[in-house]
Amino acid sequence: MSGAAHNKPLVSVIVSTHNAEASIRRAIESIHGQTYDHYEIVAVDDGSTDRTFSLLSAIADRDVRMQALATSSRGTRSALELALSRCDGDYVLVLDQDGWAEPALLSEGVRMAEENNLELVVGGFSLGAHRSGGSRDAAVTVNGAQKVFLTQHDFRAAAWQLFDSGQLLPTSGKLFSREAIDAYGARFDPSSADDHSFVTSFLRDVERVGVTGTARYHVERSLRSAADAIAGEYDRMEAEHEDLVQLYRHWGLEGDAASMEMLQRRYFERLVECIEDVCAGRYGMSNAERRRLVATMIGTDRAKLAASVARPQSGSAKALVSPIRSGNVGLTYAQAWLASLMRRYTGPSSIAPDTFV
Repeated sequence: MSGAAHNKPLVSVIVSTHNAEASIRRAIESIHGQTYDHYEIVAVDDGSTDRTFSLLSAIADRDVRMQALATSSRGTRSALELALSRCDGDYVLVLDQDGWAEPALLSEGVRMAEENNLELVVGGFSLGAHRSGGSRDAAVTVNGAQKVFLTQHDFRAAAWQLFDSGQLLPTSGKLFSREAIDAYGARFDPSSADDHSFVTSFLRDVERVGVTGTARYHVERSLRSAADAIAGEYDRMEAEHEDLVQLYRHWGLEGDAASMEMLQRRYFERLVECIEDVCAGRYGMSNAERRRLVATMIGTDRAKLAASVARPQSGSAKALVSPIRSGNVGLTYAQAWLASLMRRYTGPSSIAPDTFV
């Protein structure tokens, strides 16, 4: 371990890295450039084979507010959990290795949290997706109006809109109260495919939440690495949907029409994306194997319910409502194959930001 914080910080910035020598300096320097300086950084490198850890160590040697630790390829969640165990701040912010923060991110978040005694501050963010050659294929900014929810009831009633925009589920760029993290038992689960389960476990009993109304956090992500990260997207989607269903059940909002439509639409549109990926031949399966997998995916009660309830927004998802609702494997396959072919030549027309962040 290099460096050590000499006094108790107010904000702990934690980051997990793996082979991030091209982006990690920018990420760390964006924290060093904050207008608010009462912070610490805990960076855990997860078995990098490039110069990432040496870069982190060199920065930590010059900055007593930073710790640099290394583990042997235990996974991102294990690295973040280790970082969480080593930090001392009253608030925790997760930084992506390919993300960066505008100078006012911490000052705005801390001011809102302290003025309103908040347990969570949700900021906006932008996501740029790139091909391996460097050209940007798509970009999206996720942001909403500034709001403060001082009761569980008010927050839960409005949460579907934050989920729907993609703003609520990502872990990074938010301020989490450390006291609330411990009180609610929120942890980074090593068995989870992403960090979203940390957020859903935190949200189960959160009371006071603020939305800043600004997009001060930014991620630039490779489409290749994103595709690798979602190679098991169908299983991940199923698990995440179940987490959200359980969250809303815990909140007692199973009968709320807006919330339930959001959940079903989110599930249906991601199901369609998975089907399109299968039909595009990404996974090296034969045509017969792809058809059998599509039949399995659209044959579940969950898929049929989503097709009956959801009001999808994308054109390809709209085209698949009727085939999936009726269980027509052949038509589903044909429509999804055509949509995947169009994406191959035109690139993605939109991004589901919380799938990538």
